[in-house]
Parts: sequence; structure tokens; C-alpha cells
Amino acid sequence: MVTQERINAVNAANASAMFLQESLREILTPYLDRKVWKISGYGGPVASLERDLQALQTQGHFCLQKSVSWLYCTLRNDRERVEISLGKVSEEGFLLELFETQERRADFTVAEVAGALQQARDLEQQAREIRGSVREFTR
Repeated sequence: MVTQERINAVNAANASAMFLQESLREILTPYLDRKVWKISGYGGPVASLERDLQALQTQGHFCLQKSVSWLYCTLRNDRERVEISLGKVSEEGFLLELFETQERRADFTVAEVAGALQQARDLEQQAREIRGSVREFTR
């Protein structure tokens, strides 16, 4: 069951993620085609980027991370966790591209979410019934 408390937490997390994403894009724009990630040792942001990120740490707990070729950020806001994809990074740690800002909704309502979840359950039931009606052809 979706509660107003959970809706409020998700809306707040999404609003924080939008602010953080815009702030990170501003910080990262000058780093395009420059090294942003150390590949030796334990890795992590280069020293100049680390300094630039310090001011944002007051906005909430977030962690900048790199997968094989993606730069992303994880924001923790109370119980909620939001992943923010930021851009492409080369194997050598150079920022190749910044992604467009991903719009996140911060205005969900309990009725809207409950209705959408019920609709999804109804559609899944309908799909099971349709598949069952032609199961002879799916074996």
C-alpha cells in the first residue's frame, strides 16, 4: 500500500535529484574532454573535481561513481535512493559526453500512484488470461 509518507519521500528525493543533477552538470561542463576520474589506485574523481564537488555535499548525501564507461551519482534522501546518469567517460577517465537532464516528477499523489498500480495489476491479469487461452501454441 502506498502511503502519503512514502509519496512525500519520493517527491522530495526527486526534487533533490533534479537540483543535484543541474548542479553537477554545471560543475562537470568545464571538464568535457578532460580527465575527471583517476584510474589508478582506488579510482575516484580527480583532485580538482573533488574540490568542486565539496560545496554540493551540503545539499544531501550523494556519491559520484563510475562504471565501465558511465559517470553517475547516487543520492540518498531519507529512505529513498535515486540514481542520476551524468555522462560517458573513457577508459582513461576522460569525460566524453554529458547527458541531458532527466526530468523527474516531484508531484505524485497517493490516488494517482494507487490507480496506476491497480491498472498495472489488472493488465497483468488480462495478459495471463490471454496467454492461457492460447497456451497450446506456446509449448
